[in-house]
Order: sequence, then structure tokens, then C-alpha cells
Amino acid sequence: MPLGTFFKPGACQVEKASMFLRGSCWVPLVLAVASCHTTQTEISSKAGAHVVTVTRPVRAWKLEQDGRLRGFVVLFADPGQPDDTRSQHFSVRNAWHQELGTIDGLGRAWSFVPHQREAQWMGTGTILEGARSILGGSAASVLDECDLGDLRGVLSHSPES
Repeated sequence: MPLGTFFKPGACQVEKASMFLRGSCWVPLVLAVASCHTTQTEISSKAGAHVVTVTRPVRAWKLEQDGRLRGFVVLFADPGQPDDTRSQHFSVRNAWHQELGTIDGLGRAWSFVPHQREAQWMGTGTILEGARSILGGSAASVLDECDLGDLRGVLSHSPES
């Protein structure tokens, strides 16, 4: 290209435009190379990886205070290992058998809060202390064991239901 071409009016714009068009052919190639790289990892769920423990009602108690029934405590455990605290939990129910909370085998008590996803931790202690905190009993309330057969009709996890 002769040297005088750069000094003509409008020639600079023409030269810049032609350089841009020649360079724009590389833009898709550069963008393709610099694009994001996505990886996907799949983890298969094997049946042997998860252990399902089925618990059944084993024992039941009435929580009474001053001769009045405040509620029930029902022990659910694995029938094959009823003394294993890892598979035990105590269902705390009011006098109308509505489950209001739970106590695990280590004595940690949770109260179910209406319209909330998570239960509220009430404390750690004995089953009696946990039942008192969930049902609102005082120090005068006591647990008396009752016949599990009397509760079979209202227990949702019983073998007969």
C-alpha cells in the first residue's frame, strides 16, 4: 500500500474497518477456546450404603401429676436389639395421643413446634425430665408404666395397624 493512502481523508477509517473485519474472523475461535468448561459428577446410590432401622413400640408410661393424666411416653426400639440406645427413641404424647416431642436414647429431648420445620431442643437429661419439659409437667409429675396393649389402637407404628 502506498504511503500516501494513509494521508487521504477517510482512508484511516477504511483501513481500520478492514483490519477489524479481518480480525473478527478470529473472535469466534478465541471465544470457543476460552469458553466455560462444565464437569458433571454422578454418585450412584447403592442399596447397601444405607441402613434402614424399623422400630416398634416396646414399653409405655403415663405421665401423671396430682392424679391427672398429662400424657404418655412410648419407647420405640429395634425388636432385634431393644437395649441398643442408638436405635431407641421415646415418643412423648399428650393425653389425646398427639405426638408433641421426642427423646432419643441418649436423653436429648425435642419439642415439636407447630408450623415450624425443625423441633426445638428442650434439654438433655432423664426420660422423666424430658417428658416434663415437653408436656409442661412440674417436679410433682411421675411416670407410671402402663400396658402397651391398651395403647395399640392409637399407636401408628404398631404391628397390628
